[in-house]
Amino acid sequence: MAIALKILTSNSTRPVLDALVPAYEKSSGNKVTLSADSAKAMVARIKGGESGDLVVLGTGALQDLAEAGHVTAASRRGFAHAVVGVGVRKGTPHPDISSLAPSNNRCSRPSPSPTPCTVPAACTSR
Repeated sequence: MAIALKILTSNSTRPVLDALVPAYEKSSGNKVTLSADSAKAMVARIKGGESGDLVVLGTGALQDLAEAGHVTAASRRGFAHAVVGVGVRKGTPHPDISSLAPSNNRCSRPSPSPTPCTVPAACTSR
């Protein structure tokens, strides 16, 4: 007997699931519905009462949901590994990515932008 599954996920994992779901549906006969949002918004939606059969989110988000009692901690399984790269616009200084500490780094945006940078890989010391 086919079942309907609702998967709650983030926008970053949606493309992976979009690629995998058709083969799963074909082999199992089950129907999958994906609901995606930013990870932060999805966590808020789940904490606000939205439910699904499966949650596919990053480790930190799943830990948060497990600690809040929305996900069974023992049910968590590694699903994918993401590699993220850094690109620097031509003609701009290369960022110092030797440390994760943002210290007093500023975003490498043209002046007069004094906005503190919260993403160390996109920052340079000034």
